Amino acid sequence: MIVARHPAVKLRPMGTELMPGIIDTDGRFDAAAGSLIPWIEQVCSLAGRTVLEYGCGMGFVSRAFAARAGRHIGFDIDESAVDLGRQVLAYAGLDNAELHHAPVETIAAEVERFAGEVDVFLLYAVVEHLTVPERLDVLALARRVVRRDGVIVVCEAPNRLIDFDHHTAQMPYFSQLPDDLALRYARNSRRGDFTAAMADAAGRGGPAAREALARWGRGVSFHEFELAFGDLRRHVIASNYDPLLMGVRPVQPDEQRLARGLEEYRPDLAPVFGRYWLDLILSPIALPGPPSFIRPWMMDTRTSQKVAYAPNETLHLADGARLHARLRAPSRELMVGVIGTGEPIEVEVRGATGQASAIVTGPPGGAGYVVLALDSPEREVELRLDAPAAINFVGYRG
Repeated sequence: MIVARHPAVKLRPMGTELMPGIIDTDGRFDAAAGSLIPWIEQVCSLAGRTVLEYGCGMGFVSRAFAARAGRHIGFDIDESAVDLGRQVLAYAGLDNAELHHAPVETIAAEVERFAGEVDVFLLYAVVEHLTVPERLDVLALARRVVRRDGVIVVCEAPNRLIDFDHHTAQMPYFSQLPDDLALRYARNSRRGDFTAAMADAAGRGGPAAREALARWGRGVSFHEFELAFGDLRRHVIASNYDPLLMGVRPVQPDEQRLARGLEEYRPDLAPVFGRYWLDLILSPIALPGPPSFIRPWMMDTRTSQKVAYAPNETLHLADGARLHARLRAPSRELMVGVIGTGEPIEVEVRGATGQASAIVTGPPGGAGYVVLALDSPEREVELRLDAPAAINFVGYRG
């Protein structure tokens, strides 16, 4: 059972002190060590492997990966951040990690020197801070540098297709604006440090303003990856609707809305491209066929009993309710998110040939996620709860 709070978009644990006076207030070390690395290791064990982290910053994520990998190589354009990162790693006693400073003009060439040595090319909270040409260049660089049997890991990139930009402007629809309009509209943000920085950059001219906007962070979507990799069905091998990640990636209402649009227009895409945070693992070479992922069910309640749909994309199940779900493909594995009431709730799923049940507990208002396994694949299932409660997610592996 995975328990996650709700409806926070970016869950951050209490800041971890990585060395005296240096606190990871963004919680990246904890998220990497506790959730994202176990998720990655389902696909690729880090033991004895070489990880290259493009955009290592102050080494907080580097510390988490170096503790698991055989060798960790980090690059960043910020020399002071790299210096601090080296101290963080040294304080942790990690001597298998090396962090390098390289200016924007030479970082690609410096990274390419390691071509053929890298098992995992890591882009953690970095793609969104690049211009579009830089994004395409770094994805192409990753494919050249990583081994053919290696992986490219992208973590914590905000999705431009999601309604609300929590990452930068903290306004709805800002990520979807073209740069020139976003530069003009930025003054309407209530985030003071962002508006001040953009006003200062605007005073230095258009190129400086566009550069500042990119470095603050702009949303990413499947479009960059499709340009860089082609048919994504043959390259994406892990997506982030995963039990190991629900503690740091609880389901949000606007993700459900986007999922419906992608189901209609781009059902071929991996479900990660409907989430606020893009966490995905890619193969540098095309694979024979797509793997299975946990995918969101579209919350169609027309054949259900005593189930009410709420505008916040939750389904409220009354006493004795039966939620009928017709899945897009037969599946043996379901993941269900239940908004907690403070008491344990039994979730039961029934198919034509069998049933499964499990207990989920979440704090009041928080979402708990539970995985249920059926004996054989089912196309149509019925979900029941042993007490009235709300469901915010039903997913199936397919």
